[in-house]
Amino acid sequence: MWKGQAKTIPDLDAYLRFEDTYAGYHIAEGRLLIKKLKEVYQKIPLSWEPLDFRSHSDGNVLWAAGVDPIILGPGRLEEAHNPEESVRFSQVVQAAQLYLDFALSLAGHSKGRKKV
Repeated sequence: MWKGQAKTIPDLDAYLRFEDTYAGYHIAEGRLLIKKLKEVYQKIPLSWEPLDFRSHSDGNVLWAAGVDPIILGPGRLEEAHNPEESVRFSQVVQAAQLYLDFALSLAGHSKGRKKV
């Protein structure tokens, strides 16, 4: 309970329990999804700097179920979901191009795409 909370909500009887915890996950670079993503990074070009994901997300649940989840987006994870979060528009455009190129590479259509 936060300091002073009992004064503002006198009948509050709260309990919080996390059913599951996850240590994060690591997808080996030999996996097809990672190989395709790395190829797209090289074509754009973007620097390839993969990191293990050491935070909670739905990705942890998917990983535990046998899926290779990729957390991928513009901005910096450590700045996400806070009042000061921001992303440059150029990063959003670059991410859109990356998503398009990645989807096309998975579908086998790496030729003939248009730039966003």
